[in-house]
Amino acid sequence: MPKRTEHNWKESKGEGETRFLRAFRDRGVWRLSARMESEEFWENLEPPSEADLRSFRDVLWRKYQRKRVPWEHVLDVDKALGGDVK
Repeated sequence: MPKRTEHNWKESKGEGETRFLRAFRDRGVWRLSARMESEEFWENLEPPSEADLRSFRDVLWRKYQRKRVPWEHVLDVDKALGGDVK
C-alpha cells in the first residue's frame, strides 16, 4: 500500500495573522486544506485557488531541489495549474 504523502506550510497574512496550509496525496490525488491561526478546524479547499496551488507548487519545488520529493509530484501540480507555471 502506498504511503500517504503530506506537506505543511504557512503564509503570513495582514494584521499579523498566519494561515496554515497542508496538502496530502492519497491514491494519486492531491487534497489541500487551510485554516487561520485563530481557527481550530481545517477547511477543505475544493477546488483550491490558483494562488494556493502556486504556493503549494513552490513548496514542492523547493523540496524537489533538496531531493525530498519526486519530480512527478511537481508535475501533478503543474497539470492542475494548466501547465502555465512561471
